[in-house]
Amino acid sequence: MLSVVIPTFRKPDQLRQTLEALEADASDLAGACEVVVVDDGSGDGRTPALVREFSGRLPLVDASSPENIGRARARNRGWRAAGGESILFLDDDIRLRPGALQAHLRAQESREAAWMGVVLTAPDISDSILFDYLDSRGTGKLLAGQHPPARYLLTQNVSIPRSALEEIGGFDEDFGSYGFEDMDLAFRLEDAARLPMRYLDAAVGEHVHHHTLGEYLEKKRLCGESTLPRIAELHPNRVPEMRLDLLPGIGGENALSAVLEWSWRFRIQWAVKAVVQAWPRRLVPELAFLGLDYLVMAAYRDGLKRRLP
Repeated sequence: MLSVVIPTFRKPDQLRQTLEALEADASDLAGACEVVVVDDGSGDGRTPALVREFSGRLPLVDASSPENIGRARARNRGWRAAGGESILFLDDDIRLRPGALQAHLRAQESREAAWMGVVLTAPDISDSILFDYLDSRGTGKLLAGQHPPARYLLTQNVSIPRSALEEIGGFDEDFGSYGFEDMDLAFRLEDAARLPMRYLDAAVGEHVHHHTLGEYLEKKRLCGESTLPRIAELHPNRVPEMRLDLLPGIGGENALSAVLEWSWRFRIQWAVKAVVQAWPRRLVPELAFLGLDYLVMAAYRDGLKRRLP
């Protein structure tokens, strides 16, 4: 059986779309699928009501927490409450396209692996170069048959054998804030459980949560302030792979990191941000993507600086 684990926090409108998209596929699997929802202490009234509504429409397990326990703990709570041999981690703002559940189930039956699906921005919210950039990251770079590196694993749309999660103890619950808890899981699955990483192009999800460039970069600052130092400490051999060695206090000094630090001190990122925001989407998007890479690193650096006394 495939257990779909969905942690959620105060996003009932997006969660409704996520659950509605699962209905047809789940019914087609006829007993081979369940949906585990973990309301992470939303306290909004609407989310518990939504979970009760879909309990009559889906084979749904309510594993909600009365208090906010964070992303890593909520996911652990979900897969431990699940009954399936395979766990599909899905975010509460991902609308799976038809056939995705079957694709994950067939893939896990064919070979136990971390099967990474595709996540694209829903066409109705894609309104800037930022979403083109996001759609080109991670598994968006791959062709069918290619094997992804572990760092591409995101818990938006990935299935993992339960046995592998049990072997490594699931998510590291010391990742209490946003970011990198899924990458840490991937590294441990690969290094400790020897689980292969595979790309599942047949499982496509649409991201239905709109955010601005400013909101996106603020999330990266939060990562720099909280979870980025932890993943660098836990996986020092992976720091160059993640390009975190370009950040002050994480990697060693080199010419490129020195140039980047100089540019950030002189606030050049604000000019780059203005250019990216005004960039025509059809005009050599790869140049804008380089600008966005630079802005992400600048946001990480700003977050790291927040940690200083």
